Amino acid sequence: MGLRLTDSGFLALVLIAITALMAWVRPKMATESNWPLLYFIGLVLYQKMNEELLHPYPIFIGILCAGLIRFEFMSPRWVKYVRWIELVTLVYVIMKLLGFVMYFF
Repeated sequence: MGLRLTDSGFLALVLIAITALMAWVRPKMATESNWPLLYFIGLVLYQKMNEELLHPYPIFIGILCAGLIRFEFMSPRWVKYVRWIELVTLVYVIMKLLGFVMYFF
């Protein structure tokens, strides 16, 4: 088990930190915030750079959840469920990027 400290490894570490911050701050954020959508746009760009690393379906599910929360199509109870699904996608991203950086997944 070692650390991959190349340019893409460093970028993955930065993305892990931003994803962890997003997972921590997102439940406290206002539903009208645009930051999650900007985060997912950056994540799609990263996924297009390293297509073999992240599967696109969980990322697109996260984009769908962020859009549903942002544009408020649901009652507050459904917003909780959608935020849980979004949190699962964020945990998926963290786990896959940690596996890429640390060599063990």
